[in-house]
Amino acid sequence: MGWLPSLEAESVLAGLRFCEGQDFFWLEDAKLLWWTPALLPRLNRLDDVAQKAFLDGRIPPGLFSGLGFVGDAPAEKFLSRMPADKVVDYCRVRLSRDSAWSKLMVRACGVKRSKKRMMAKGDIAMGVNHMPRLLVDSWHIKDGIHVDAQSYVIRWAGTAKRIDRVGMSYTLGPRLLAQAERKHDRRFLNALRRAMQQGKKSGKIPPEVDWEKLSGKKSKGMKLKELPRFLVDNWCGWPLPYGNLPPLCLFDGKARSEFCATLFTLDNDEKFRNTIRQAVSELGLWRRLKQPRVRDVASNGSFIRFSR
Repeated sequence: MGWLPSLEAESVLAGLRFCEGQDFFWLEDAKLLWWTPALLPRLNRLDDVAQKAFLDGRIPPGLFSGLGFVGDAPAEKFLSRMPADKVVDYCRVRLSRDSAWSKLMVRACGVKRSKKRMMAKGDIAMGVNHMPRLLVDSWHIKDGIHVDAQSYVIRWAGTAKRIDRVGMSYTLGPRLLAQAERKHDRRFLNALRRAMQQGKKSGKIPPEVDWEKLSGKKSKGMKLKELPRFLVDNWCGWPLPYGNLPPLCLFDGKARSEFCATLFTLDNDEKFRNTIRQAVSELGLWRRLKQPRVRDVASNGSFIRFSR
């Protein structure tokens, strides 16, 4: 969890210290966010009636049992004292983050994305399609991450140099190859052959995930086109050793842009604020509207204070 786009940003973050007397009012919510990936698969196994009850703020029996520990106490004890509406909201936050991550992965892999809203023949599903269907629909999560199967296999052939296993599937590659040979699909067969040969002479095999596809020209030490990945990766939590920082989903828009500007030593001007707002909107990232909220960020040299 969490990613920093440059050594410069990490250096700034590593040099920050909390001001004396900082109120860590966000920690309980950050812990709850940390547990949401364990809750979502359990919700997916519930029937529609139980999922509807969850949406209405009624926690299904046994949802928290057997999850592990928060410190020395069982996670069940910690989660059970959380307000039900907060648990529901943070599951929604996590789903929006997972959906946004899938969008970035598709772009970084260079896979052709289907333009159709519904799954079409020849598409494969990626992202939160395996998540609780009723919750995804009710929250309007933009989960239609459908990619062209042929494009996906060609990309995999170029990086892994094999199609007997594509991702976690042992049948997709051979099935598409047999289908293309039967239909004399020269376009796919030629593209697949070129992908298998790509980089063999030079020894430069293209990476499976090429994050440079999301990068742009540097602007004052920050690659602004890397901002979407930075927002998505740290939306629900930060990498160690920065885990005590408030997740970006807990910030108000103004405070979020102020913190990002501080981190990347940029001016928090209107253009920068609009860039962040646009990225959050395009990715479909959702934030809880209720408290706690980080409404102000004040930094002085190497010290920083978050206020609500």
